[in-house]
Amino acid sequence: MTMLEKIRKHDLFPLLLLGLSFTVYGLLIPFLGFYWDDFPYLWFRHVSGVSGVMQAIALDRPLLAVFYGLPMSIFGETPWVWQIAAVFTRWLFTLSCFKLLLALWPEKKDEMKLVTLLVLVFPGFSQQWISVIYTHVFIVLALYFYSLALFVNQVRASRFQGFAFIPPILLSIVCMTAVEYVAGLELLRPFMIFYILNENQGGNLKGKLGRTLRLWLPYLAAFILFLIYRVFIASSVLYKFQQMDSITGSPWRALASLIARQFLNLHASTLPVWGQVFKPFFDFNFSTIFCKLYIAAFILFFAGMFFISSKLSQSRASEKKWITPLVIGSLLSLLAAGLPFWAANLSPSINFPSDRVLLPFMLGSSALLFSLLFLLGSNKVLFRVLFSLIFTLAATFQLYQANQFRADWDYFSQYMQQLSWRIPSLQDNTLLVAEKLPLRFYSDNSLTAAFNWIFNVDAPGDNADLPYLINYTESRLGYSLSSLEPGTEINHNYRILNFKGSSDRMILFYVHTPGCVHIVDPRLDGENPLLPAVLRDYASSSRVDLIEEDFKQNDAFFLSSDSENSWCYYYQKASLAASKGKWQEIVSLAETAFTLDDHPNDASERFPFIEAYARTGDWNRAVQLSRDTAQISELYQPMLCKLWNILNEEISGDAKNEAVAQISKEIGCILN
Repeated sequence: MTMLEKIRKHDLFPLLLLGLSFTVYGLLIPFLGFYWDDFPYLWFRHVSGVSGVMQAIALDRPLLAVFYGLPMSIFGETPWVWQIAAVFTRWLFTLSCFKLLLALWPEKKDEMKLVTLLVLVFPGFSQQWISVIYTHVFIVLALYFYSLALFVNQVRASRFQGFAFIPPILLSIVCMTAVEYVAGLELLRPFMIFYILNENQGGNLKGKLGRTLRLWLPYLAAFILFLIYRVFIASSVLYKFQQMDSITGSPWRALASLIARQFLNLHASTLPVWGQVFKPFFDFNFSTIFCKLYIAAFILFFAGMFFISSKLSQSRASEKKWITPLVIGSLLSLLAAGLPFWAANLSPSINFPSDRVLLPFMLGSSALLFSLLFLLGSNKVLFRVLFSLIFTLAATFQLYQANQFRADWDYFSQYMQQLSWRIPSLQDNTLLVAEKLPLRFYSDNSLTAAFNWIFNVDAPGDNADLPYLINYTESRLGYSLSSLEPGTEINHNYRILNFKGSSDRMILFYVHTPGCVHIVDPRLDGENPLLPAVLRDYASSSRVDLIEEDFKQNDAFFLSSDSENSWCYYYQKASLAASKGKWQEIVSLAETAFTLDDHPNDASERFPFIEAYARTGDWNRAVQLSRDTAQISELYQPMLCKLWNILNEEISGDAKNEAVAQISKEIGCILN
């Protein structure tokens, strides 16, 4: 037998699935980074080793921590390595879904391949590129669906002698305990058993129901043990069981809530999920390189999938009876998948970050869509066109999402780089507060890890103190950040570390895209029209004096000096120099800054230069920059007048008096 014959003898669908996985999710890997909760766990690894990561994970899900041990040991801190790992585990999960489908419908192998292809590109989950987190999640999901496939094969082959049922039970318990998202799917087992018994065996309904119950009992017992553990023993983990009071106090109302939520889940996991694949067409700039890549990928995906689907034979009208169990199974899967989230009072949504809740809905939603396409496709050509179009739209939607992550990584890197320019070093126990940064895939929790990665030159080690904390008022104020009033103590638990600080040691900052990162000046920014209102009243509390000039930073892989020839570089250096009263240094920076092929995108970025020119005697330049700022918007008039009042009070001389008179006349300032 030749090598080609040996290859043809084997089903190459797993390899096709692997290739498609890396094509759909891997094209932008060189340009992607770390996101969301990736950063805290990577930083724990950086300062405390793998054991620190496992300790942090174990606070919520003790068994999940075990899954982190090996990957964290070997993959390091390189983004592309983790991105490849995440795609690979996504493939393993999708392959395990195929194994389950094939175990349930062994005579419909080609159809199950098409369902699996839809699972691969399922557009409801858009967090694939949060690679550290979902590398581990997909490992757990792959094992869980493999356990279901193993279970179905045992039922179909009637292999339940001895202890054959133990491996799938153990796998399911381990997976449910590690990631409770899959727990609802456990309730599908009796339906699977009954479907197989009804398909393969005769006898009356009562007999088949009795055998179904007997085969399900060990799994039911294991599921009950899991529920006891999850509700009563591990009740302090991240997603608490929040419906207990409702169930015990008003069971009928709880039941009504559950039923209503199930209908909402059915909708949320189907129509919005597959409807959003058209979103890229409303958001494109057709002159960009990415848009051209998207169009090329669209054409190639459609042509490729049209060809692939032609090689897979689909049952036609005379054989459509088999589709009914697939539809019923899909609906049951979607109903079961939502139960853990109802218990935790969470709702599936296509919006980030809530779309993670859609993970257990992936197979059911994809199978239901396939069933609809199958029933609508009155002939093979129509079916192939519809299927290829849906697959292509979903695949290119994922490419669109990858580009969103690429852009966010660029913005994140720029913002952190600007902070490293503006803050050479920082005193410990400092709280940094912003309303929110224009970053979609990073929380203040993410930024805290990245900031400490740069500025915490003394790794925590056995010391449980976290030196720096970033808080968003949008999500923290009134909760973990009780108030911004002076004297407010801040005690914040950061997994294995603790931050202890005070609003008396607080630095405020904001970013108004496309402007630079702006550290709030306590003298002037109370009048800054771009400073969020929630921070404006506390501008005078911004402790820029906690920033020190001695450079004490760690090398961080997400920082780059590539943008040192940008306006923001010179602005950050000028802002730092202004806080230290180094006016001549700012004038020197201005000689280059204002000749760049770049410019301020936030008018307040001119203020350090206005003040520097005034304090070094170049009043004409100070007046001109003030005039330029006022012409941008009259909203800057109060801030300009405040600066010129300071200059008027602190500087004397005829040139100053002449400049003050001119400003008073042109801008309308009432100067002391």
